Amino acid sequence: MRRSMIRGSVAAFVFCLGVLAAPQPARALTASIPNCLCSYTVPNLYTSGDNWYSGLTGWGGGNGTWCSVQQSIASSYGITTPLNQFGWGPGYGTFECDSTKPFGRTMNAITALATASPNTITGTLFQFQTAAFPLLDWAYIWTANKMDNTVGKCEHGDMIGFNAAEGQGKVKLYVRRSGSCKMGFFHGLDAAERAGTLVHESRHVGGPGHYNQNQDFSFGEGGAYAFEVTWLTQYADGGTATPPLLRCSAADRAKSLLNMNFVIPPPGYQSPDFCD
Repeated sequence: MRRSMIRGSVAAFVFCLGVLAAPQPARALTASIPNCLCSYTVPNLYTSGDNWYSGLTGWGGGNGTWCSVQQSIASSYGITTPLNQFGWGPGYGTFECDSTKPFGRTMNAITALATASPNTITGTLFQFQTAAFPLLDWAYIWTANKMDNTVGKCEHGDMIGFNAAEGQGKVKLYVRRSGSCKMGFFHGLDAAERAGTLVHESRHVGGPGHYNQNQDFSFGEGGAYAFEVTWLTQYADGGTATPPLLRCSAADRAKSLLNMNFVIPPPGYQSPDFCD
């Protein structure tokens, strides 16, 4: 087992994904924006980890999936029905048990955060925000406390980022990038990459912004990209209840962020041996 950016070891778990599902059809939300319907293509639900996380049990202290306690999970992340057509409105699958829609795909990302560590911390929050405890342990409760207002919406105008934190506790999760239709929710990221995105945006809430549009200055400053990379590498190195395909995907994304999203290049990262 290799060393993550924040030290901490967890037990490995191996799972075979089996037969792949057929690609899912494109879907359109009811809200429309200039020059484009808010439409998106749902990637393969096996390779994205959505079938895995939507069926993972343990929520509510029993055999329930996230669907059985979705109101409670959504409330802890500030997900509510919207006041305008660009939020969790019709077509977003809000409070539906559907992994092909934005709400369900968000729930799968939250499930990844909640189940990746065998030592997930669910108690008092802030005393655990220390390198003495791996980020994998406290990312779930930490993101839930940070994200007081989480909105799924269409991106429009000339915005560049695919997600953004706005003000205290407000995080927007975009269905598509400006000027580009038919992308999956969070731009087609798999469930583990979406979970890393939640960690990234949570770090922005009450924390540092980026040095420039797409980069932090250094890894050691502990900005949003450093937190995202740390969670991804810990997930890749030893996440539990985690399909190997997703662990390798998380490793690839971490390496990409390390190579491109820091002004001062940080040390590299080596994927787990089974990804070679």
